[in-house]
Amino acid sequence: GFLYPLPLTLPMMSTFLTPRHSLFPFEVISIIVENLSDDLATLHSCMLTNRQWFNASVAVVYRAPYSPSNDYNTGPVEVYLMSLLEEDKETLVAHGIHLPASKLTVDYVSFTREIVDSVLYKRLEEWLCDEDMSEHTDLLFSRMMNMFVRKCRLRSLNTCMYQKKINVEGPSDWLSDVARYQHDLNKLSVKLLCASPKEQNDMNNKVASIIKKQKSLKEFSLFAFGPCVNPIMDALKQHSRTLEKVQLGGCTVLEYSVSEFLNTFKNIKKTIHSLLLWN
Repeated sequence: GFLYPLPLTLPMMSTFLTPRHSLFPFEVISIIVENLSDDLATLHSCMLTNRQWFNASVAVVYRAPYSPSNDYNTGPVEVYLMSLLEEDKETLVAHGIHLPASKLTVDYVSFTREIVDSVLYKRLEEWLCDEDMSEHTDLLFSRMMNMFVRKCRLRSLNTCMYQKKINVEGPSDWLSDVARYQHDLNKLSVKLLCASPKEQNDMNNKVASIIKKQKSLKEFSLFAFGPCVNPIMDALKQHSRTLEKVQLGGCTVLEYSVSEFLNTFKNIKKTIHSLLLWN
């Protein structure tokens, strides 16, 4: 796959980002780079043209760094390791994980709008495997998610939650922090895989809290087994005017019938593109 663009550090900034005037207004440049969103090689070249092209391109390049559609090596891991919260860096160093010493002049994390955490987890696992430290994948994953949740404004979150990934050692509970810091999600996709009914109920309540905090949730997907997900279903009701697509799968216990759930959203049926329900 294509080698992901290297982050710009202080010495590189003065070399590449010369203040040359662009022939196009910034609005036109933004449209151009948006249409190149699937061409990382060209976007990388755009980033090295001048400051205007860099500012327009970097937001697209780093918008969805951990997406199944992106084919790249583990380069971006180092980019985000340099942006970790200081207390999380200390925790990782204490476990023997070596972090890059370079300083970034661009806050790449702030451009992130979409996270698929299963892809992130796989990338971190591969990176730690190269470092012969794969046993720390859950710890590093938790600290990376802590950073994304606190430093960027996500529009889409796709997460596969299981207890080990959530409650690793340390003060961070990134899942609870999603409800605290992220209120602009348009799309939320959740898979709940918990070992016990108590853990399942805990996850259900945390997901419900996330849903309640969103301003305008448009798409929601849930795949879960085990105890009922009533808290989640109740939380969805407050988005009856904004939800356009709901997908439910794997739910072994649902106290809501399909007809009852549909009636909750009867005022917006005309704006629903697809509402898929199965239990």
